[in-house]
Formats: sequence, structure tokens, C-alpha cells
Amino acid sequence: MFSVGSWFRHHHTPVLGVDVSPAGIRIMELAREGKHFRVAHYAQESVPPGALRDGGFSQMESLTESLRRALKRSGTRSKTAAMALPSGA
Repeated sequence: MFSVGSWFRHHHTPVLGVDVSPAGIRIMELAREGKHFRVAHYAQESVPPGALRDGGFSQMESLTESLRRALKRSGTRSKTAAMALPSGA
């Protein structure tokens, strides 16, 4: 059976979670503290209206700029990411 805890024990490289949705772009990095995790880095950035349409990207330059701003605001240095995208993307 898969458990999130076992996944983090085997990987030492921080993984940045990136969620892209019409509500905005959210970035989160977790840090391990003993048996628990804490949010080490977090940022949220809005996306321009209409940047995501019908589950696809219609304004890629605007989305890219929003992602860059969120990464900068988060303060993370991680280069590895796991993304959540709308189902049509």
C-alpha cells in the first residue's frame, strides 16, 4: 500500500507542489520535521481572467508570468515539481 510518509523517506530532494486552476496558481513545499511535515514555502498568485478556458491554456504568456511571480514570492529553491492541472489540460 502506498503512503505519503514512505514516499518522503525515500526521496531527499525537495518537491514543490504546483496547482494551476482558474482560481489561481498555488505553490507549496513541505519540509520534514521528525515524523511530521510543515509548510516550508508557500505562495499564491492570481491568473488573468480567461487564461484557462475549457480546461486548456489560452494565455500562456500570462500564466507563465503568474507562475514566475509565485515562485519568486514563495522563496523556494527547489527545481523539482509535481503539478496539478485542470483535467482538459
